[in-house]
Amino acid sequence: MKILIISEKPSLGRTIADALLIGASADKLHISGKLRDGNSCVVTWARGHLLTLAQPKEHNPNWEKWDLAQIPFLPKSFIDTPIKEAKSKKYANSATSQEVLKHICGLIKKLDADGEVINACDAGREGDLIFTKIVKYSGAQPPKVSRLWIQSTLKEAIQEAYDKRKPASAYAGLTQSAYTRDRSDWLWGMNLTRLTTLKLGVKRQILPVGRVQTPTLGMLVHRELTRKNFVPVNYYTLVAQFPSGIGDLDMNYLMKQPDREKELGKAPDYATDTKAFWDKAKCEAYAKYLSNLGVYTIKDSEKEESQKPPMPFDLPSLQTDCNRAYGWTAANTLKYLQALYDQGYVTYPRTDCKYFPDDMADKIYRISQDVISGVAEFHGNKPILKPVKSPGCFNSSRVTDHFAIIPTGKMQGIERLREGEKTLFTLYLHICRRLLQCLDAPAVYRVVTRSWTAKSNRNITFTQSSKKMSSPGWKRWQPKETEKEECELKTPNGQEEKPDLVSTVSHVTKAPPPYSEGALISAMESVGNNMNSELLNEMSEKEAEKLLKNKGIGTAATRHEVIEKLVSAKYVTREKKNLVPTELGYTLVEKLESVDPLLTAPEQTAIWEQRLNDMEHGKGSFREFILALYNELVRIKKVFDEKIKSVASHGTPLQESDTLCPISGKPMLIHEKFYISPAFPKIPLWKTLAGKNMILYDWTRVLSAYQQKKRFIMHGFQGKFGEYAASIDLDTTNNKVVVFPVRESR
Repeated sequence: MKILIISEKPSLGRTIADALLIGASADKLHISGKLRDGNSCVVTWARGHLLTLAQPKEHNPNWEKWDLAQIPFLPKSFIDTPIKEAKSKKYANSATSQEVLKHICGLIKKLDADGEVINACDAGREGDLIFTKIVKYSGAQPPKVSRLWIQSTLKEAIQEAYDKRKPASAYAGLTQSAYTRDRSDWLWGMNLTRLTTLKLGVKRQILPVGRVQTPTLGMLVHRELTRKNFVPVNYYTLVAQFPSGIGDLDMNYLMKQPDREKELGKAPDYATDTKAFWDKAKCEAYAKYLSNLGVYTIKDSEKEESQKPPMPFDLPSLQTDCNRAYGWTAANTLKYLQALYDQGYVTYPRTDCKYFPDDMADKIYRISQDVISGVAEFHGNKPILKPVKSPGCFNSSRVTDHFAIIPTGKMQGIERLREGEKTLFTLYLHICRRLLQCLDAPAVYRVVTRSWTAKSNRNITFTQSSKKMSSPGWKRWQPKETEKEECELKTPNGQEEKPDLVSTVSHVTKAPPPYSEGALISAMESVGNNMNSELLNEMSEKEAEKLLKNKGIGTAATRHEVIEKLVSAKYVTREKKNLVPTELGYTLVEKLESVDPLLTAPEQTAIWEQRLNDMEHGKGSFREFILALYNELVRIKKVFDEKIKSVASHGTPLQESDTLCPISGKPMLIHEKFYISPAFPKIPLWKTLAGKNMILYDWTRVLSAYQQKKRFIMHGFQGKFGEYAASIDLDTTNNKVVVFPVRESR
């Protein structure tokens, strides 16, 4: 065998074989044939990752026991071990991961003395890691190793990529970066999980810590603390109604004066509404002033406005959209998507790209026609014509390991899918609709903007716009009920009119909403937009934002796994569509941040990405990175020892918290199921009370209210008739908490 090509997955392997081989012969785990130059070639495939890093005890038997004295540990060399996978009962003839790995290693060893191994795994860091691990595990030293960089699965594109393949050494920086990230994630997670567990764990409780998992938990905790500490503030706006306005629609007063604080009153630090008055008396006085200005002159301006089509789906945006539309978890969306992919209805699911290669335009427009003619929901619509200039979703320079998620054009079995697997069909329809939208023309509107300007004070202006669709463009593919009907402005009687009403409207600021699963996926993806420069010692905030702008924390393929791990570790619980930290989650973040804020911050990922990016470009080495990380773990352990006392025994029922009892001033105590106030040591303050999760912060407010003899009302309790509000009190005679339902509305 002269040439061996290794792809990341079976589907891509078969596509490569179809593009390159002549007289191909298919085997269970590879396809063999001749290349155009006459050389013998075998195309085989992995199944994603086939190897994982071994447990600490397999690196060193002394590390089997969890012992603070051995933390941090650093292997002399890292050991990869095959991923263990049981034989499938459903698919008796399918090979396990171990069998696939053994087969590939055997093929590598059968290469001719002057043979060549070609890495055709996915274009990117992860694809290089999969290939590198397999070759290293095989123990062979192939005479020649090349890289086939594929970004389009068209036959011509694969042939061109093969002809232009480069030596693996051309990607040495990328390979080293991937290898370093893999080893450093293991080193970081294994050491910090053991350290945190031994310092904070209660009753054999394991506390997992990870570079991505823990900052994600930090995001959830900080959002909930912001919500719990939020104090509503009243603010006021001026609205007006004019005879030629749209019905009773109010129009916001637009402040033009430069001295805003003098005019509007001092706003809270977090306020962003530039149209708001923060002083009611000033707002009412201004309303009266505006009412007495008399006549307002009317001026209309008209323009054409176009609304671009949405981009195609990548995995994060699809998970976010399906969570909003259908309430699906990120894991379920991927599960349904994987099922569609396995049946051949959609393209590769685990992509973080919203673009298509330029050379796929003809193929993708053909797929759109197949969808219109093959899916009943789209029958009767005119086909989408390919424009002279391709839409913005076609951009080869923005394509990463895979292009966006779209239907493949396969129509066979669609009716069976519609009738028998309705959830899968719902998702399929969702993806088809987005493809048709992104290929179609912009929606065009005729927009009329009317301004009313006080004749006696030209600084006072009210505006209102109405728009009417003149060409639906991509919006013709939307479900009809999603398109809101727009009202047109009335024709005014003359060029001047007086307002029918100028008044003050009172509002209350709202806390940010809790994270839904979709919102958290989006936040993980766009975390680079919110960097804390104080945590970035070695780079500027702009550099960090640039690094994480298109990366975020985690990857498109793993973010749902991170969320599931947080739930299974009992750091987070699901409440309807929302993800809410448990007390364990709050405690972990609080303790870790007292040691080092970077442990729970996405900025840690920014710092790692900077060093890994440098490595891709020939700066730095694996050894330097790992030793720096080990030294950082040594420092963190030292700070842990200084700031946090170890739990005396895993059987210890109570643990001191950093939260003080507002009555006694002593630390509140934590039990597995409840808290204890030193002021009332016989009263269990339950972590779950009448179906509501209670955290230490909630109980300190209850205790403060009890001390001040005030009635304390909370919302979110659960009963057989749904959610209700209740007054919480302490019964010190019977040593219990009492809950009195109240009729007060939220």
